[in-house]
Amino acid sequence: GRPRALVFGSLADKSYATTLPIVSRIADAQTRFYSVPKGRAAAHPEDLARLVPGTPCASLPEALVRAREAVGPSGVVVVCGSVYLVGEARAHLTGDPMDPPVAL
Repeated sequence: GRPRALVFGSLADKSYATTLPIVSRIADAQTRFYSVPKGRAAAHPEDLARLVPGTPCASLPEALVRAREAVGPSGVVVVCGSVYLVGEARAHLTGDPMDPPVAL
């Protein structure tokens, strides 16, 4: 019953057109925020917003701040999509150094 926000980003060569409609059910259009994962070429946040309505953000920190503001201190912010994005969010939120990207 807690408010939920979604922060999502994907690499351009992944199947985000299939994944995003599924995970977008976590939040409504006003609480979906799209960002660019660091690493390889990313899907543009504007393209994600055209696929499933949400707010494109210039950076992950911006998306995290906007998501938290949207749901308040008792809400849940779900970060998903690219493992690069999740790793960057983890490092940002914990203050730990970010692991270097590894090409697979």
